[in-house]
Amino acid sequence: MTHSISNLFQYIMGDPVWSSRLGCYKIAQSSMPKNSPMNVSFLDGIVKKYADIGLPIKEKIKTILSLDKLYWVCFLSPNISKDDEQVYEIAIKGLLWGYVVDDYFDDHMEFYSQENIESTVKQVKRINDIFQMKKSITKNDTKTLVEMLTWDLVYTLKSYTSQNPVLYNSIFQNFLQKCIEYTNSFISFNMYKNIQEKNFYTWLSLRKLNGGAANLFVLSFLCTCYPSEDTIISKNIFNCMNFNQMVEKYAEVMVLLNDLASYDKDMMLGQMEANPVYFLQRCNKISKQDAQEKVMKLILESMSEIIELEKELSFDFRDSLCVDQLFKDLSWLLFGLMTWGPQHYSQPPSAASARSVEE
Repeated sequence: MTHSISNLFQYIMGDPVWSSRLGCYKIAQSSMPKNSPMNVSFLDGIVKKYADIGLPIKEKIKTILSLDKLYWVCFLSPNISKDDEQVYEIAIKGLLWGYVVDDYFDDHMEFYSQENIESTVKQVKRINDIFQMKKSITKNDTKTLVEMLTWDLVYTLKSYTSQNPVLYNSIFQNFLQKCIEYTNSFISFNMYKNIQEKNFYTWLSLRKLNGGAANLFVLSFLCTCYPSEDTIISKNIFNCMNFNQMVEKYAEVMVLLNDLASYDKDMMLGQMEANPVYFLQRCNKISKQDAQEKVMKLILESMSEIIELEKELSFDFRDSLCVDQLFKDLSWLLFGLMTWGPQHYSQPPSAASARSVEE
């Protein structure tokens, strides 16, 4: 991860737009209080709520602690109310849902065998039914940890956004759709691993959906809660092709950066089929270093395309009060991931921290 981050920082510092935003991000990050009573209170609150719905806290506490750190380095936008515990709850629940679902469907390759695939399709359909808020599934009908967390996330979000019709009818509905697309990707992505003749760009299109990074950005937009009077953005942004393309490019950067960082871990756990570096090594018959450089080149190309898409969006939403702040917020999420990443992959939360939360 350190080598990848170093290359990415070199690119950022050489680009006037990205380097300016990184400077603003560092100022915002330095002004954030560390381990304040409010931060600890929020963390204690989310752990208690998870315990109340039956989450195995001891099994998930390190993940929760890691996502808590991710929140405080990513969600720095001045539009986010730092003392709003509900915003924090939505973000952590969305992030944890993505982690648990990803682990569940990607760690059980037996789900995709010929004899089990129909059962897996049914599992995915039940999750999607919860996202669609079908009345045929109630809270008491949730049978697995994944279903329980899905239900809790959906109805936490519904409760929050129903207070604001603009949020509910645009951002909330689009977030649900993104989650359904993400859930649907598990079957196609994992079954593609078993195909002998593979193509990297077909694999990449599936990986972007399977990575779930786009959900993080949509969730961020929801949590940021742009002023309701700026309905130019809140009502129309998700219907804008350029915005959706920009989110996709951010998702590609996030997924590929994450995969570069997790290469050694994926190899150790036998999950290398999901990693683009290994994929390129195997299918293109190239060295690990050449594969890493190719993946980094894709990341830098996507970051360049993001700036071009921003120029189009600036024109599309020229009457908006906060379109420039939206661009900054999305870039700060990427900087937050880069800040969080090395700790996440090489320095797990301390046993003392874990015990203090468990107690």
